Amino acid sequence: MAVSQNGWPAIGAGTDTRLAPFPWVTGRVLSGPVFTVLEHVARRFNAEVEGITVSSSWGWAYRAIEGSSDLSNHASGTAIDLNAPRPPLGASGTFTGAQVAAIRRILADVSPAVRWGGDYSGRK
Repeated sequence: MAVSQNGWPAIGAGTDTRLAPFPWVTGRVLSGPVFTVLEHVARRFNAEVEGITVSSSWGWAYRAIEGSSDLSNHASGTAIDLNAPRPPLGASGTFTGAQVAAIRRILADVSPAVRWGGDYSGRK
């Protein structure tokens, strides 16, 4: 069975009943505890960091990580991209200090379950 980078089983179709519509993104995420945690993160991000544009925010997608053969965490429905096009892929320093502080508070609240792409050592 294929798994995403974080070890969760990949989901091959967006119509899979394990996925639930997610109000903060176009698409779905894994139902149950993943949905609950990601909904908490998205709600706080919207209130404390910047407003979320749903049409520019994404959930489940069966795809590899760009430049890799590893499946993205999106393939298991365990990842969301909020306002994805605003910071271009690979960009750093796109949030203000206050926004980063708010992101850090959100992450501390859900640690170690959630990680932020801004903390990746390679491409952001």
